[in-house]
Amino acid sequence: MSTSPERFDAVVIGGGPAGLSAALALGRATRRVLLASCGAPRNAPARAAHNVFTRDGTAPAELLRVGRSQLAPYAVVIRDECATDVRSAESEYVVTLESGAVRARGIVLAMGVRDVLPDIPGFKELWGTGVFHCPYCHGWEVAHQPLAIHARGEAATHLTTLIRGWTDDLMLFTDGPPELDDADEQRIRSKGIVIRDEPVERLIGSGGLEAVVLKTGETIRRAGIFVRPEQELRSDIPDKLGCEMTAQGRVQADSLGRTSVPRVFVAGDAGPGHQSVPSAAASGALAGAGLNLDLLGETIERSLIPLRADDSPFSSRPRHDPWKARRRRPALDPGEVSILCSISMSNAIPRRKTLDRSHAQRTLSSLSGSRCSPKRQSSPAGSGPSDSSVLPLAG
Repeated sequence: MSTSPERFDAVVIGGGPAGLSAALALGRATRRVLLASCGAPRNAPARAAHNVFTRDGTAPAELLRVGRSQLAPYAVVIRDECATDVRSAESEYVVTLESGAVRARGIVLAMGVRDVLPDIPGFKELWGTGVFHCPYCHGWEVAHQPLAIHARGEAATHLTTLIRGWTDDLMLFTDGPPELDDADEQRIRSKGIVIRDEPVERLIGSGGLEAVVLKTGETIRRAGIFVRPEQELRSDIPDKLGCEMTAQGRVQADSLGRTSVPRVFVAGDAGPGHQSVPSAAASGALAGAGLNLDLLGETIERSLIPLRADDSPFSSRPRHDPWKARRRRPALDPGEVSILCSISMSNAIPRRKTLDRSHAQRTLSSLSGSRCSPKRQSSPAGSGPSDSSVLPLAG
C-alpha cells in the first residue's frame, strides 16, 4: 500500500550557514521545515571561519554543530542526504531525496558552489590553508608577509588592488599572458607589485604555502596565494526548476533571495552577492523570512478563492485549478488588502495582490459580527466618515 509523501511548509536544500540560517528563520515563523544537508561545506578545509560575529576564529565544523543544535526547539527536520530533483506539482513542489520524496509549499536553494581550482599541483592540497579566495576571511593570518596572486585580466586588476592592503610584498603570477591593457599593467606596477608571466609548475608547502615553483625551476618564497577560481553550482536543481541565472552562473534573485520561480528562494554562495560565512548566514535569514512572507500571502489568497463542487476529493470530475482562475480576476486595492491582512493574520502583508474583489467583499461580510470582525475606528473631527478601510495593519 503506497503512502502519500510527507508534507512540509518548506524544504531547505543545503546545510551550510545559509541553509541553517534559512531553516532557523522559517522554524521561528512556526513553519514545518525539512533541511536536506549533503556533503561538506565549501570552507571545510579552512582552519577557522572569520568575520563571524561572536564566533570569529571558530572551526567550520563547530559552526555547523552549533547551528544545528539551535534548530532543536523548532519544527525543523534535518536529514543528511542529497536532494536529487525538484518538480512542481499543482501548488506544491515534490522534492526527491535519497530516501524518497516529500512535498513542500516552498523551497530555499542553499546548496552553495564548487570551486574549480587551477589544475596545478598544490592548489587543491593547500586550498583553505595556503591558497585563499578572500582576504577578509584569511588575510590577517598572513598579513605583512610575502604574498602572491594567481590571476589574469580583470581578476588580476581587482585582486592586486585588494590584497595590496595586507602586504607591501606582493607578486602577481599570470601563468602566461597577463591579459592586461597598458594602463592596468602600469597601474599594478606603480604599486610596487612584480608581475611574473612564466608558467607555474607547482605550489609547495605543508599546512600552508611555502613557495611558488615556476617551470623555469625558480622557487619564489610566498606565505599565501590568492585566487579567484571559476565556480559551478553544486546541484542542477535550479536549472531543473527553470530559475533565471546571472552571467556568472549563479541563481538570479532579488534582495530577499526571491528567484524567478514562485516560492523558490536562494541563499548563500549559490545566489548573487558577496561570498563569506556572515554574508551566507544573512542571506539565509532574509530568504527564510521572504519565503514565509510569500506563504502568508498565498494563505490569504487561498482563503478568498471559493471551492467549486468539483473540487471535492470525492468528485470524479477534473479538479478546478483556482490558481488559474485567480489570475483572471480583478485585483483588490491596497486598502482592502490591508483589511484582509488585519483580519486574517497579524503582521502579514501578501506580496501578490491579485485577490478577487467580489469574493473578498463576501468574505468580509461573512465575518461581520464574529470575534474577528474589524472594529470601526472613530475619525477625528473634520477628517471624514469612519470606515473600516482605514484599519491599520495588526501589530
